[in-house]
This record gives sequence, C-alpha cells and structure tokens, in this order.
Amino acid sequence: PWGPSSGSCRRARSGTSLVEKMLGEHRDIGALGECRVVERFMPMDLSDEDSVQQSSARLLALYGELDDTHRHVTDKQLGNHGHLAAIRALLPESRVIWCRRDVRDVCVSCFFSVLFGFPPSAMVPSKLFCLAPCSKSGN
Repeated sequence: PWGPSSGSCRRARSGTSLVEKMLGEHRDIGALGECRVVERFMPMDLSDEDSVQQSSARLLALYGELDDTHRHVTDKQLGNHGHLAAIRALLPESRVIWCRRDVRDVCVSCFFSVLFGFPPSAMVPSKLFCLAPCSKSGN
C-alpha cells in the first residue's frame, strides 16, 4: 500500500536537504520537500481514535495528491518536529529520520549562506541559536 514511510525532522540548516536528495534517488521514494501537510491537522485530540483514523486517511490522501507515482514519500517540513506524537498516531508505519548537525558547522553554514547571497533571514538573531553554545565552548 502507498504511504509515507519516512519524514525528516530538523532544526534549520541541519542537513535534511542532503538526506532527502539521497532518499529521493530511490525509485520508490518521492521527495516532497517542505509540503506543510501535517500542520493542517494540528492541533489534534489524539485520544479520539475515530478522529485520528479519519485524519490519517485524509493525510494519506493529501500525500497521494502531491505524489501519486511513488510508493513512499518524504516530508521535511521544519515544523514537523513539534508534531511527532501526532505523526506517530496518524502514520504508525512511517519512519522518522532526525537530522542533527554540529552547531559549529551550522554557524559556518549560516555565515557562508549570507556571504554568497542566500536569503538574509539566516542572519536573524533568533535563527543563530548556535552562537551562544559556540561562545560558551570557546570556539
């Protein structure tokens, strides 16, 4: 049966694009990018089993509309990490890949992204969460 078999959860600049590209090379996996599907069902009462089953069917149908040619899909929406309990309830057979990257590498990535003309949103102080840990470690 068709269904999402993997998603990736992440913080900004954690390496999910590379992981998704590698998974997307498989003939049975469609890489959907950040498709914002799961958040359409939030907030959700996970104690209501009928509602969870109905939402699960609707969620699978939405993924099917986005990609009906692959057996599995990825969804690397940034906010998915806040909905892991709901994802487990809605898609019990799916697998989550948690991407984590060394904060020092994230700092370098943000710096070079801005330096070479990528979106300036990378320099918003709230997104440079890595500066505090880097400065505490003396790096």
